[in-house]
Amino acid sequence: SEADWRRWFDSYEAYVLPYAREAQAAGADMFCVGREMDSTVVRREADWRALVALIRAEFHGPLTYSANFDTWQGIGFWDALDFIGVSAYFPLSDRPSPSLAELEAGWDRALAPLEQASHRFGRPVLLTEAGFPSIPTAAKAPWREERVRADVWLQARCYEATLRALARRPWIEGAYFWLWERTSPPAFRDPSHAIVGKPASFTMASWYTRGRASK
Repeated sequence: SEADWRRWFDSYEAYVLPYAREAQAAGADMFCVGREMDSTVVRREADWRALVALIRAEFHGPLTYSANFDTWQGIGFWDALDFIGVSAYFPLSDRPSPSLAELEAGWDRALAPLEQASHRFGRPVLLTEAGFPSIPTAAKAPWREERVRADVWLQARCYEATLRALARRPWIEGAYFWLWERTSPPAFRDPSHAIVGKPASFTMASWYTRGRASK
């Protein structure tokens, strides 16, 4: 009911505004107003716009919202924020062991609508989360972990394709990658999203230590 919605937004306002104040006091570079609550955002745009205005009164830096990869196009208030934020677990390929070229083509398909949105709203895009598990289906369902035989080389190709896609698109401001976390050795048998000790970490290093990545 409308009363239920009012209670929900009152509760969320009481939850998020103290964090905005703390972020401002700490000198944070950016603040994310919410993450993957897209059913509320799509249905209650006016309420979210009002909430963003309240957050801006507390935090004076750039704001974003982190939408899920399959629902971000239903969100209409990107103009009220500074970045179009997307949790970018886009399926890149259904093929087993896809090549680097196939993975790059997958990113081309996924990012084309985001480029249009960036131009339409006049806002850069921020990949608020991106990553791949070390499993054979990493390119098909990047969000899903499974306890199966690890495929650390596919994970590395997915990272290479991702970094190439970012480097070619100046309208993408940057990306937050999931996950830098140590796992139980040996790392090459770990099927999780973690990249520490896996080929994907060396892929990242080759971009960020040699100046190949501009983001």
